[in-house]
Amino acid sequence: MINKLKTAPAVEPVTLAEARAFHGISANDDNSRDQVIMSRIKSARIACEEITSRKFITQTWLAYSDSFIDKMNLFGDLQSVTSVKYYDVNAALQTLDTSIYYVDTINNSVSLAPNKAWPDTLINPNSVIIEYVCGYGLASSVPEPIKEAIKIIVSQWEGYQSSIEGARLSTLPYAATQLLGFYTDYREYF
Repeated sequence: MINKLKTAPAVEPVTLAEARAFHGISANDDNSRDQVIMSRIKSARIACEEITSRKFITQTWLAYSDSFIDKMNLFGDLQSVTSVKYYDVNAALQTLDTSIYYVDTINNSVSLAPNKAWPDTLINPNSVIIEYVCGYGLASSVPEPIKEAIKIIVSQWEGYQSSIEGARLSTLPYAATQLLGFYTDYREYF
């Protein structure tokens, strides 16, 4: 499945004040880098979400599949499925009745309901479209180890700012990846 972001999170799991404090920048210190730090918080969150295959703050995604399959895995933490749409054999966009599928918020997936059958779809890329909402909720609901990982990454990027400015980072701190390991969804790895 291919996922595309529809509605981005409204806030980040780590505030500017939290990142500054973690890096040892007091409230009275120079704030000329605050925009850079905010950008790094967002980048670190996105990197951590990619590593874990989870989304941290509530956001809306569209998942695309060429056809219906037994179990369609979505990003965690799945809150709800807004709709399951598909192009029928006549290329008309249809909305699937909710009685046909089961939303599993524990395993972050959509699967066929018992004694039901998937409808036939147009043989074409992206014939099935699932709109769904995922994330832990607000920043206060994001587990502390994830927030800590984000702060570690931002702090490293700030600490080595002169060596990475304009360059591409190729590694993340080991402590951050260890913390994220507890939350990583490995379903798509195998």
